[in-house]
This record gives sequence, structure tokens and C-alpha cells, in this order.
Amino acid sequence: MRFGSIRFRLVALWAIILSLTLYLASYGLQLLFERSLLRRTMAELSADLVLLAEAIDSGAEGSITLASAPRDPLFGVAYGGRYWQITRGGEPVLRSPSLWAFKLAVPANSANVDTRTNIRLAGPDDQDLFAIVRQVPVASGADQRPLTITVAADYQEIAKATQRFADDLLIGLALLAALLAAAAWMQVVIGLRPLREIQIKLASVRRGDTGRLTGDFPTEVRPLVIETNALLDAQDAALATARTRAGDLAHGLKTPLAVMASQSRTLRRRGDHQIAEHLDRQIELMRRHVERELARTRSRGTGPTHHARIDTGAAIRRLVHTFQLLPRGQELQWKLELTDNLCPAVDATDFDELMGNLLDNAHKWAKSTVSVRSRTVEGKAVFLVEDDGPGIPDADVGRILKRGERADTSVAGSGLGLAIVGDLIAAYRGTLEISRSPLGGVTALFVLDDAPGGAKGPLAAV
Repeated sequence: MRFGSIRFRLVALWAIILSLTLYLASYGLQLLFERSLLRRTMAELSADLVLLAEAIDSGAEGSITLASAPRDPLFGVAYGGRYWQITRGGEPVLRSPSLWAFKLAVPANSANVDTRTNIRLAGPDDQDLFAIVRQVPVASGADQRPLTITVAADYQEIAKATQRFADDLLIGLALLAALLAAAAWMQVVIGLRPLREIQIKLASVRRGDTGRLTGDFPTEVRPLVIETNALLDAQDAALATARTRAGDLAHGLKTPLAVMASQSRTLRRRGDHQIAEHLDRQIELMRRHVERELARTRSRGTGPTHHARIDTGAAIRRLVHTFQLLPRGQELQWKLELTDNLCPAVDATDFDELMGNLLDNAHKWAKSTVSVRSRTVEGKAVFLVEDDGPGIPDADVGRILKRGERADTSVAGSGLGLAIVGDLIAAYRGTLEISRSPLGGVTALFVLDDAPGGAKGPLAAV
């Protein structure tokens, strides 16, 4: 998952939100649990305090006794965590057995009559105590000082219970986080699925399987689909206009070039050979330039998006049959090893032109054999045209792909064929390689993308 992807951003946002939410939930639940335990402890201590206040008996000589004591067994365990103490004038009168010899230092101004006060005290064994203090007016002989009743509990018990709750809560929140993360991931995947469907359909349009984006898309992405289809319509309209203008240009220039050629022949008959030769060179230069530019104009903007798939096997057999009707065509042996249903998305006219130029070169230079093969290799359509002619020197391979360049001028031709082939293949994002053939002549290998059907195999096997 890439850093700049929408999925990464959404998942990262979800992770941040979940982490923050679960952290706040954990903190809040622990706080609520601690407060709940504290209120429960306060209620228990208040009940013990009321019990002690009601059980106090005062003697005539100022003695203080208890009719009954709180029943919590921790009051009887030394330093057990629950303590009570009754003081008068700051001095303990009665204490719980759990205090042993320890005296709770209760501040003098911390207790009020008939009002409970919550305070924190230092307890035995360095315990931190949470205590409730209350004054009780008890008259005992001549001593009229009120009694101060203190009931306390070790606050560490609350802290330990809270920590145990936090540990259990952590496990529960971890499971909850895993479920929420899975739910968030599913939400992101399902939410972005329409974009994935658009990507698949765009790839189908690019391959030429379909012309436009179709389907039932969510409201949020429907404007994107509409604009994409409008862009494809505009691109097709621009391509159609370019091709129409290219055709008009070809027809418009054909007649002037023919007239100029006729004038050149007239000059030759008159004996003006130098002028006629100069005129013929200019006519040929114009014709080459026009043919090259027309081919480039027609191929500009081409690609799988604009064309239905064609059966290349049938197209090659038709072209070979045409060449067999030409001079020397029947004398050559044409070897065809073509893969059935090899159908890249390419304009039929463009394919006829590029394959026709390659077959024309092979037909011109072959001594006895022309071989044509096709195969699908890793989803690409691969075509090879070979001959057993004299071949091309390695130094001339790059040069003959340029406009008007020829390796040998002994055979008629304009030198535009391979250049046009290179332009057309480049327009379809393909590749063209010229090399020496095992037959002795030239191997022309070109590759077109997106070719369903046909057998799979390594490039060397083609």
C-alpha cells in the first residue's frame, strides 16, 4: 500500500481515530471504575461510621465503650487495610485491632458535628488511607468534649482493583480494536471498489474491448464517469477530423503532383533533361514528405482505445495472397506460422500498412523464402517477418529507419516503408527491431501490447 494512495490515507486516518478513541475510552472507563469503587468504599465506611456512632456507650466516670463493632474481618487483621478509631481531644479512646499500636493522626479541624468529612491520612506500614471523619457529641460525666470517629480504608486496594480492571480492559479493547480495524478496512475496500471498477473498465477501453465506461456507478463517482466518456468522445472526434483532413490532403495533392510529373515528362521530350531531372527530384521529395506526414497524421492519437480488435492471422494471409499475385510472388516460398485468434486492438488499415511494408521489403529482397510468424508472449502480440536475401549490414540498421534512407538503391523504392512502420508501431506504444535473420536476410520483429488469445511462450520461441 503506497504512501500517497487514498486507501493508505483512509486507513491511516482510521488508525489515528481508533487509537485516540480507544485511548480516551480506556482512560474514561478506568476513571469511572475508580470513582465507582471510591463511592462504594465511601458507602461502606459511612455504614461502619454510623454503626460505631450508634454503638458508643459512655460511663459515669467518662469511660467510653462499644456495644458492638463493625463486622468486617479486616478490622481484626493487623494492618489489614480497614481501620477505625475514636478520639477525644486528639487522643485515641478506642481503636480497631487492625491498628495495633498505631495512632491515626486526624487533624483537629477536619471533623464537624453531624457532618462526614473525607480526608486522606497516613496509615500504618506507610499505607495511604482514605478516611471518613465525623464528630459525635457524647456527654460523659464532667467531660463534655465530643468524640471524633474515624473510619479508613487503604487507598491502595482501590488502586490495585483499578489496575486489574485496566488489565482486563486492555485485553477487551485490543480485541475491539482488531474488530474495528477489520471493519474499517472492509469499509475502505468496499468504499473504494467503484474506483477499482473504473480502473478495470478504463483498462478495457484502452485495450479496445469496449468503447466507453458503462455500468451502474455510485452517485459520487458518476460525474467522473460522465466526464471520462465525454473526453473519449472528444478524442474520437478529434481523431476522425485528423484522419478526414489527412485524406483530403492526400486527394488534394495527388492531382498537382500528377500534373507536375506530366510536365516533367514533357520537358524531357523537349530535351530539357536537367530541368526535368531537378523537377523529378522535387516531386519525389514532396511525395515522400506527404506520404510520411499523412501516415503520421493518420496514426497520431491511435492506440487500443480507438479500435476494435482485428484477427491478425486473417489479415496476414490476405496480404500474403496479394503479394503472391505480384511478379516474383509465386516464385517465393511463403512460410506462415500464425497464431489463431491473435487479436490486438489496432486499426485494420494501420496494420495492413505496417505489415504490408514489411512484406513488401521481404518480397523485394528475398531469394527464395519469406517467413512470417506470430505469437502471444506475456500478453503482447509478437510478429516476425524474415527473408533469405542479402541482409543489412549492422551499421545500416539504425539508418534505414530514418525517413527516405535505403540500404541499397538497386531495387526500386522510396525508403519510406520502414520509417512509416516505425511511426505506426510507436503510435501504438509498440517496439520494432531490425536484425539479421538466421535465413541470411533481415528479421523485422515488432511487438504490440494487449493481445488476448493465442498460446503463451518465451520470446525466443517465436
